[in-house]
Amino acid sequence: MAAPGVILKELARTIHCRDGETVLQAAQRNGINLTTACGGAGTCKTCLVRITDGAASDDAGNHGLTGAQLASGWRKACRFHPAGDCTLHMTPRILAEGAQKRVLVPDFPPLPVDPEITEAARARAPDVARPLGIAVDLGTTSLAIFLVDLETGETLGLIEAPNAQNRFGADVVSRLAHAIRGDTEREELRKTIVNCLNRNIRELCRFTGCRKEWVVEIVIAGNTAMHHLFAGYPIRDLALAPFTPHVSAALVLEARDLGLDLHADARAYLPAIIAGYVGSDHAAALLGAGLGAGTITAPVLLVDIGTNTEISLLHGGTLASLSCPSGPALEGGEIDCGMRAVDGAIDSLRITGNSVDFSTIGGAAPAGICGSAVIDIVAALYHSGNADKRGRLIEGHPLIRTVNNRRELVLHQPDDMDDEDITFSQADIRAVQLAKGAIRAGIDMLLARHGLTESDIAEILVAGAFGRHIRLENAVRIGLLPDIDLSRMSQIGNAAGDGGRMMLTSAKARAVSERMVGTADYIELSGSKDFNRYFISRINFD
Repeated sequence: MAAPGVILKELARTIHCRDGETVLQAAQRNGINLTTACGGAGTCKTCLVRITDGAASDDAGNHGLTGAQLASGWRKACRFHPAGDCTLHMTPRILAEGAQKRVLVPDFPPLPVDPEITEAARARAPDVARPLGIAVDLGTTSLAIFLVDLETGETLGLIEAPNAQNRFGADVVSRLAHAIRGDTEREELRKTIVNCLNRNIRELCRFTGCRKEWVVEIVIAGNTAMHHLFAGYPIRDLALAPFTPHVSAALVLEARDLGLDLHADARAYLPAIIAGYVGSDHAAALLGAGLGAGTITAPVLLVDIGTNTEISLLHGGTLASLSCPSGPALEGGEIDCGMRAVDGAIDSLRITGNSVDFSTIGGAAPAGICGSAVIDIVAALYHSGNADKRGRLIEGHPLIRTVNNRRELVLHQPDDMDDEDITFSQADIRAVQLAKGAIRAGIDMLLARHGLTESDIAEILVAGAFGRHIRLENAVRIGLLPDIDLSRMSQIGNAAGDGGRMMLTSAKARAVSERMVGTADYIELSGSKDFNRYFISRINFD
């Protein structure tokens, strides 16, 4: 029997599913990046497709879909085994992975350049016309790659792109679980990210009119799992308690030995790691936020919200750090209608009387919900009295309905019958509560460690791409951040990228980072009774 041909209507592509292969697997084999927050485990609904023509399939594995949805042809691409040729409608959410890329020339002031860095670069590569450096913020979800002139300190370009490892799962736990299966799987993850880096570096160099062979220095900062998966280090101890890194010291390696396609003698610097779940990206963020001098006396919190949320407290010249298992809910993952922050994503929302008002990125037709709107929705529901302090949706609002025992707020009902309603469910609220409970529990632990209260906090710095776009007043309203005056909070964007660029051009910055990491007091939350107690106390919205 010939392999079923599957027409992906919105992409104008036809792929063929081999025996036992899902649509998602066939698409990945053909180089098509489809979004799947759970890594194809079938536990989310990010990869929904609708059969508009041709053969259906067994309904097995499509849990979470109603009988009406199945009857209408809806399937999860990660569980759909076509019985024959068919045509599929692709939702904007499943296509968001490929849309999440931008290349630009950022408006950054020139970095101070350490002559030692420039001289070393020139000595290693006397043949290049213009010695360049690359700084990489190697995130779980996405990458930020900066191209820097090592003589002038000018940042020539920036590319932001999805981490190609997303197809193995949206969080590091999923990827570690895949890698721990064996050397083949671990190498698969390593090659995936190396190829992703090489591909995006080539694109960035073309965009700026430079050559990849001019790149003689690269700094790569990431969480500990990304660091180990990229460098090819054993990860079994990192995947199991007490989550011990195979290596934590700063490393200077030959870029070619890592598989990077740069100048033949390019050198790679991998900054020091704080702990198993607080990596070199957080150390870079501390540096980029201006907190590396060791002179901070009044309590300052640095909060980098993500799939794992790293938090540091600087107080009295000391540094304490921890990582909270916040999950992907606050970035739109694990949310039924969640999606990446690309055109069409609902990014802000408010409830006014009986109506819901929202905006979308790019002003495009609404396709799903991204992280900043997730916080807005929960805050709006609670503030308007349509959700109680325990997070329970209250019936009575005309846009709150119960379908198949599922209570949900209806945000948008599309005219196109091929597309689903965009909703925010009771389960979505619970996912947000778990994430915000974990983050606040981490903050509580750090403050208690130093005998401090929320009112003692002098400043909260919120870092990261997600942290740059949230509305702080709503983050406070739902209890995600402490209730202090908003004037004492700042959104500082990609501090890890800033710190990586600083280490690219300054040996002193590298030394400061290594010293800071060496003195950090790391708090392990796994199995902590105190953390569990704080976590339970922070689940509600009061």
